[in-house]
Amino acid sequence: QAYLFLCHLSPPPAMDPRAPVVVGVGRFTHKPANRAEDPRTQMQIMAEASKRAVADAGSQVVGAVDAVTTIFTMLDLTVNPGEGATGPVFYNNPGRSLCARLGVKQVEAKNILISTECGNSPQLALNQLANRIAAGEIRGGLVAGAEALASVAALAKVGVLPRKA
Repeated sequence: QAYLFLCHLSPPPAMDPRAPVVVGVGRFTHKPANRAEDPRTQMQIMAEASKRAVADAGSQVVGAVDAVTTIFTMLDLTVNPGEGATGPVFYNNPGRSLCARLGVKQVEAKNILISTECGNSPQLALNQLANRIAAGEIRGGLVAGAEALASVAALAKVGVLPRKA
């Protein structure tokens, strides 16, 4: 899932212009007949959900994204990692990779975050971005997360096991 979280770009007169508002939501579920033959990486799932959130909000809001938080997950499944390498790998900087996939170039490194590993991480990430928007530190942010455990499990059944990148 992905949430595009921005301050109002044109708020009503009675509203604080820095009031944080969720302006777009995207969700993507990958359920192929055979996950081992058609796996998806967490990054692919996250990027698709984020693209849907952008589409929900309107593409003009991408320029106001100043921060990206990805929800911590242990593994990312690399589908085409290069010659001789296959299987799930530990992901290094999912926020930067997500920005690249979305064409978001204005996010500074200090504003690319990975959440903690906890059940309330998505809500905590939304709260933190909302506080930063309200404080005027950023104009908007994106929270995105995904898991590809079904693809990882399907590949493990055929002998492709996780490795460190």
